[in-house]
Amino acid sequence: MSSTDRSLHLIGRSIVLLLTSLFLLPVFSVQPMKLRNRLAYYALSQPAWNQPASKLQVWKPVGTAQDLIKTELQKTIDEIKLRIEEEDAWFHYKILLVGGLLIAFLQYIKETKRDQPGSNQRLEYLFNSQSACSALALACIIALAIDIHVRNNTVVIQQLALWIANFAEPALLQLRFPVPELQGAFLPWEQFLRVGDPGTTVAGMHQDNLYGFAFYPHLHLLTWLLYSVYLVMFQQVNLSQETPPRQERSSILIFGFVLVHLTLAILAWIGHAAPSAFKLRLIPFNEWCWGWQNSVLYLVPVLLVSVGNLLYAFFLQGSLPWQRRRGVSGGESASFLGPADQTVAG
Repeated sequence: MSSTDRSLHLIGRSIVLLLTSLFLLPVFSVQPMKLRNRLAYYALSQPAWNQPASKLQVWKPVGTAQDLIKTELQKTIDEIKLRIEEEDAWFHYKILLVGGLLIAFLQYIKETKRDQPGSNQRLEYLFNSQSACSALALACIIALAIDIHVRNNTVVIQQLALWIANFAEPALLQLRFPVPELQGAFLPWEQFLRVGDPGTTVAGMHQDNLYGFAFYPHLHLLTWLLYSVYLVMFQQVNLSQETPPRQERSSILIFGFVLVHLTLAILAWIGHAAPSAFKLRLIPFNEWCWGWQNSVLYLVPVLLVSVGNLLYAFFLQGSLPWQRRRGVSGGESASFLGPADQTVAG
């Protein structure tokens, strides 16, 4: 295998990995959320800070009702705090998972160096190992399951905070939300996070499209790293000509591949689902939608990632129909490991 062909294969695999990462960005993003119009009527009926009192009959809590709202507000704040602490705990579990895999890999390298004769073959075997690929698939599933819990907490926290912004704060302060005129207006905390001026680029943390699209994916950085390493090894094992037989190896690898991407699809669904009382803005678009349609749209990039990577693995393996007709096998494809890999793929 010439160095040019090997470079082309490396470039091809890098492009596939880059496109996969770009398609995962919407899946890992967090969408702006707000109440549907008929539920937001109470906050909209309050007088603005720079306008006279509204002529509408807006309910004003007094006495026991006001005390109840304050009690419910404290309960909501406590639950938000609890869920944030749970998110931190789940993230720590993910760090332990990745750290454990890294320690195991470093220990394997350390033991390999002790046995100098044939050490390169042992490392080469690891990168072509079906067992190592299956272990990475399991690690990806665990990391994605942790992300499912984190994203579920994020969605619930947003719902709790929207109750504060649309009911508790307007009731206690008797001020309208959203604020029609921002200049000079006092904004309580949850309303401040959701401030948005349609005529300008002013947007709070939970209303800014770019912020939700570019900031939140870093919460899934470790998952992305695990998934990327898994894809590279999945491709590499499909290049291998070692035993077990290709058909048996393919069935096991595809089973793990399907489980990983099924879990990824569940993350896409859970992370972008909310009760029909809420609307979510499609990122990177400016359209609002609700119900199941929002989650279905975010399954599209997961489907593209799954099908694209599976077809590319079949291409490396030489199992595509036109490759079979031409008699191309996986052994004729280059490996990212370089010349030493030809002893395996030979």
